[in-house]
Amino acid sequence: MKNKEDVFLSEEAYDEILNKLESIPWLKEYAEQLPADLIMKVLAFFGSKYEIQQLNDSIVRFRIRGSKCEYYFAEPLSGVRVIVGNMNGMETLNTFGNIDYQIRNSVIHYCVKGRCEILTRDGMYAFMQPGVLCVESQKHKDKDFNFYGEDYIGVEISFDLDRIDEETAQLLNRLGLDTDELTARYEANADYYIGNVSEKLKNSEENVMQLMKNENTDNISLLIGIADIWDKVRTGHVITDDAHFYLTKGQRKIVKAIHEIITDDPSIDETVDELAKKYKLSTASLNKYFTIMYGSTVHKFLQEYRIERAAQMLTASDRSVAEIALMVGYENQGKFGSVFKRKYGMTPLEYRRLRT
Repeated sequence: MKNKEDVFLSEEAYDEILNKLESIPWLKEYAEQLPADLIMKVLAFFGSKYEIQQLNDSIVRFRIRGSKCEYYFAEPLSGVRVIVGNMNGMETLNTFGNIDYQIRNSVIHYCVKGRCEILTRDGMYAFMQPGVLCVESQKHKDKDFNFYGEDYIGVEISFDLDRIDEETAQLLNRLGLDTDELTARYEANADYYIGNVSEKLKNSEENVMQLMKNENTDNISLLIGIADIWDKVRTGHVITDDAHFYLTKGQRKIVKAIHEIITDDPSIDETVDELAKKYKLSTASLNKYFTIMYGSTVHKFLQEYRIERAAQMLTASDRSVAEIALMVGYENQGKFGSVFKRKYGMTPLEYRRLRT
């Protein structure tokens, strides 16, 4: 647990960040929109070891040293912002992100890696995983995104409707991006629009992500990439199906409870049927809810988790392979070895020798 001195240091680091951004007004403005306590939690967690580097006239990189946590920011036109981020270790913080929604924003979120849950206006939870896109155009303040898992990588394109002037709007319209359509969607207070993307839209998102990491990228290239994404979003390249993305508060609570049971003790010998009965669900319903939140059925998740946990113990302890196999639910060491080799391409002992 962090002590008072750590919190004080993180507050100083927060002020220091704002000072360093004086020369990049649009990025400072964005930082000031974020909750200060969220930024301080991130700084305290990572030890405030960060660097801000302006890669070129278009792109700024914020990186926390000693971690994979880094962001690339760009504002190719006033009011149009692009963010590519890798939020490594955010699950440990167990916190939601929530910016100042007095701002009239229309935002496109795309998940490249990891998982994210969204608390919606009606109290439901929507879940994003790789290949899922969300368009956010709402006026209410209670819009929360919770990133969980070891890594989250995403692309965000934000349109600040109050900062897009007539000249900017005309340029965007020439690129095929209708600002009146964005404004109309916001004024209609439209709910989240979530779905899987087509292969073409996936390629467009990955193109913008690569542009953001390239020191030679200019603003025009970014704008063309953004316009290409918006064109595909509005022309049928997002496949929506509410049954695949949403859980009620009660359903989410059950899934989280089962996830905790599995991860607390991977040697658990309760079957999926027994877990389902415990929570008065059919096996099919439990697997459906679990897949929405964690991307796979309970059985498949448990198999993957057991082997990944075993791999961690092989490198972090001196326990025997047989003991580790039992700890992750395999009484048969031979079967454990076969499953392990199928995932990692080597035996447990070979893995240990290479990683320690």
